[in-house]
Formats: sequence, C-alpha cells, structure tokens
Amino acid sequence: MLADLDEISESALRRIRAEAPEYEILDVGEHRASVVAQFRGILTGLAAGRGPSSEESEAAFLLGRTRARQHLSVQSVIAAYHIGYRHVWETLRSRVGAIGASDDPELLQRVDTVWNWVQQAAGAAADGFGDFARLEDQTRSEAMQQLMGHLASASIPGEGAVEFARQLSLDPAGRFQLCVAHVTEFGLTELARLNRELGRIRGQGTAIAELRHGRLLALGQAMDAGAVLEVIQRHAPQAVIGVGIARDGLAGAQASLRDAQDALDYALRTPDAISSWAVERRVWRFEEAWLDVLTRDAPDRLQDVIAPAVAAALAHPDLAQTAWQHMENRLSFARTAEVMHLHPNSVRYRLERWRELTGWSFETVTERALTRVAIQAARSGSD
Repeated sequence: MLADLDEISESALRRIRAEAPEYEILDVGEHRASVVAQFRGILTGLAAGRGPSSEESEAAFLLGRTRARQHLSVQSVIAAYHIGYRHVWETLRSRVGAIGASDDPELLQRVDTVWNWVQQAAGAAADGFGDFARLEDQTRSEAMQQLMGHLASASIPGEGAVEFARQLSLDPAGRFQLCVAHVTEFGLTELARLNRELGRIRGQGTAIAELRHGRLLALGQAMDAGAVLEVIQRHAPQAVIGVGIARDGLAGAQASLRDAQDALDYALRTPDAISSWAVERRVWRFEEAWLDVLTRDAPDRLQDVIAPAVAAALAHPDLAQTAWQHMENRLSFARTAEVMHLHPNSVRYRLERWRELTGWSFETVTERALTRVAIQAARSGSD
C-alpha cells in the first residue's frame, strides 16, 4: 500500500472534504500534504505492527494547533482522523479480500493497531487544538477588551487602539461595523464557540466578539454583516441586537459602536406596541431606526408643540397606531390596511380623525417627525 500512497491519500482527501465540509476552507495543497504525511506514518506503523512514534504524535499535536488557527472545529478535526484511518482500513481489507485472505489472523491483529493510531493521533491533535485555542482565546480576548475600552471612551482612539487593532489582524484605517446584543446566561465557553464560528465565515474579513458589562459586542471588518448576525442569533436566539453603521477608521468604529448601543438601548426601552416591526423583531439597525433613536428624548424640548398630539394618542391609541403604521408603510393606505387587518377606508377615516385632533397630516417631513415623537411620548407616559 505504501507504493500507492499518493493514490490512497488522494481518495481519502476527497472523502474527508466531503464528509467534514469545514475542511473546504483549507488550501487543497496544504491539506493534501498533511494527509500524505499522516498516511505514510500509519502505513509504516501497520507494516511494523506499532503505534505512533513520539515524533508522529508531536506532528499530530502541531497539526491540531494549525487547524485551530485555521478556525476549524475540534469536532471536525477528530472526525477527519476517523474518516482518514477508516479509509486506510477499508482499503487494506479490500486488497486483502481481493487475494482471498480476508480471514487471515494477521489482518485481524491489525485492527488493534489501526484503532491505536486513531486514538493516539486524534487525541494528540485534540490536545494541540485545545492548547492553541486556549492561548489564542486569551490573547484575542485581552486585545479585544482593550480595543473596546478605547472605542467606548469619549476620547478619540489613539496609538493604543491602533496597536490592539493590529493584534487582532484588523486594519486600523479600514471599515468597521459593530453590533451590540443584549444577552442573558451567555458565558465564556459559549463566547469561545461563537468566535470559532465567526472565524469560519467565508471571505477575507475578520469578525470578533467579546462580552463587556453584560453585553455581547461584535466587531466586523470586510465581513458580511448578515452572516455575523446569523451566527450571533444561532448562539443567542433570544438576543435583541443593535447594529451600527459601517464606518471608516477607528474613529468610525467608535461611532459605529455608539450607533449600535443607541439602537439597542432604544429597542429595550420601546414598547412593542409602537414598534415599526413585528413584536418578535430582534435586530435594530441604526441606519433604519435613527430618527426614532435620536428623537427619543426630544419630547421634553418639544412639549408645547406636541402636547395636543400626545393627548390625542393617549385618548385614541387606535388612531396613534394607525398613524404610526401609515408612516412605516410608506404612506400607503393599502399596505397599512393589510398590516393592520383593516379596510382601506377605515385607515383613511382614522388618519383624517388624527389630522382633526392634531392639526397634522403626513404631507411634510416635519409633521411626520412630530407625529412620531408625540406617539413615543404618549407610549412612554402610559407605561
């Protein structure tokens, strides 16, 4: 079988990449070289009836560290060893069977040898994986905490922030986007799993998450924000998430963090009844909700202007809800009626009543903005 090492290794390579899809992110040439080296070891060991040598176990340990650095999961790494060595065993049985020696006692003795290789090599790789993962998690966590500390401060990010960004393989001058999630019962073990999955997102970008003051902060650069959100929601399905605008440079990252925090704070303080989205809405993007976020505290300064509308919203919540949904549905009577399960004429009637009570229609941006502020003030006052 050693004479056919390349052929056996190539078929095993295809099998591993098919049965353990995470391996598709690896360079094929690098993956092929590691499979050939491992198979040379086990075939030599089978011929001599021995398990892995100390050098071969050390190579498996170092390979485990490499796979951790490449963001594969430890489950996939262990599975790859089982798939590969099972392929060796099936190939050996097939060839022995072809010459009518499938019951040869010597073949049966080799079962223990193969299993010994699986246990020792996979175990060494898992140890190497864990060793690197612990060190990387600690190093990246410390750098991320320091970077977030700089971004959360009132000061413009300086050289310290630049250095921590570089430690995280981020371009300090690149484009950043941050999101902040309100999570409960989210510990360091789950955080490590989350970061491993973020590291496996396809593409050239970087995404890292960290826990800070009871919130999950995720920073992405040159990364699909939708993919990052999907990962977060898989690990924290009940989380409410605020998403900042993608901005350039570390000063932009600081602003994006503020966007995300403001959007999340607004979402957590806003009653579902006035939400522009469904009750189960979990993601709040600052670029979509900026008007409501920024005017949340406006009622105090506009009290004299919005007082009649606040009174109308408190006395007629059905009118206020219709006014809100009309704005959210691009002033479409048909769409508003559909969302609220009303007849379009009912929507028209309610909006006319709103105009009579407040003096505002929806013809100008100012009237629409004041309507939103007044309805929010009414809802806050009734909580």
